[in-house]
Amino acid sequence: MSEIFISISYRRVDSGAVADRLYADLQHAYGEAAVFMDTSSIAPGAVWPKRLVESALPQDPSRTRVELYREYRFKTFRDAIAFMNEVAPGCDIAIHHPRWENVWRHVRVFLTTWDIGHRISDRDVQLAKYFDSAYQDFAGADPPG
Repeated sequence: MSEIFISISYRRVDSGAVADRLYADLQHAYGEAAVFMDTSSIAPGAVWPKRLVESALPQDPSRTRVELYREYRFKTFRDAIAFMNEVAPGCDIAIHHPRWENVWRHVRVFLTTWDIGHRISDRDVQLAKYFDSAYQDFAGADPPG
């Protein structure tokens, strides 16, 4: 197992091909487990508890973050934003808020509990279940398949 973890962030429109080549070169140099690249490293619909994303600086273990991750797909950009607005009040009620990002018709959700050193807590699991349930009932959902 490698002592480094490399995460590739890029813009698909103008640098996707370069990122793909970089991904392949880094995997060859450091091994597959050391390189993380969004959709290449996580299958859409992966089960929350089975797919934990870890990133760390080896020389500083206190900076390790363990997160639950899920990507939700929607029919339109507005559906993605509407979903975020629909589940946001539940986050306030739980007093637990995700790190999330929206890219076009996709919402990526990352859950971790910062006050226990960015580890997974029951609050993360419960919020993940809440998101999954809301997505199942959301009219604008566009599940893979």
